[in-house]
Amino acid sequence: MPTSTVTFTYNDLEISSRTSPIGGESDIAHTRIFWRNDGAPIFAIDDTKLAVKEGVIPVPDQYYIAPGSVTTQTWEQFARFRSYNLDQVDKYRLRAQLRWSTLWCNDPTSGDPPEYALASSMEYSAQTRSMRLYRTGWAIAPSNVNTTADIGGTSLAGQDGAISVQVPQVRIRMRFTQDAGDASMLNAATSLSGYVDKMNLNTFAGCAAGTLLCEGVNIGSAGNEFYEVVFDMLYDGFYHLTQVPTVEADGKAARAAGGELLEVKWKRVARATTNFDNIYSADAKLKTRTETGWWL
Repeated sequence: MPTSTVTFTYNDLEISSRTSPIGGESDIAHTRIFWRNDGAPIFAIDDTKLAVKEGVIPVPDQYYIAPGSVTTQTWEQFARFRSYNLDQVDKYRLRAQLRWSTLWCNDPTSGDPPEYALASSMEYSAQTRSMRLYRTGWAIAPSNVNTTADIGGTSLAGQDGAISVQVPQVRIRMRFTQDAGDASMLNAATSLSGYVDKMNLNTFAGCAAGTLLCEGVNIGSAGNEFYEVVFDMLYDGFYHLTQVPTVEADGKAARAAGGELLEVKWKRVARATTNFDNIYSADAKLKTRTETGWWL
């Protein structure tokens, strides 16, 4: 059914849509023919500005509006206008290829009515860190505390000797695609920076409290109105602790009468803790999709 504006009449000959899974771009395309109501010749260069003004060609980033009597949209309601191509059909008609797109998709775990989702994921990379070991067979194992008592165990040969050992670590990178229409990059940067240099107060992503450190948060453009938030986390199998011998006022290691180290304790840099689950803003489905994938 043709639609008329003050200057033009247009008709959509083809309407197509292509959906993508989470992380992909879904788009909508219209093939639109339009002509002048006064019967005068039409020109791609001269008449484009007026065609945009009257809505024959949408303005950039305009939300998609379904034509005709279609009132129920799913992911299409988040699609924004991206581009158009104009072709001269003949002296009196122009053909516009219109395209809308979005990174929003229907959440595959939702029912009816549908819910919507943006991409999120976790990446893992195993590594080790070097630690000076002064005692073996310690009585007090590493835990989520700086110990105040000697850890016990057996001193290495030489009574105060130390060896270098490797402690297992895992770098965890969490990625979240965000829509600037929901929360601006500036607001995200202001709020999410509060996690930096904090440790997990509770078990998070299978990591016991005190084993996970947020080393940084990166925020950058993901194209159009979307941006990506990336958390860099570091898991440490020894709770980020290291063996530290007690020292005297002169800075030398304190020794017992036999010459062995007097005390060795588990120590780490004091850091504040926070509940990393707040990253999900109480969205249980987002947590599941991010940590395990929606297909499980």
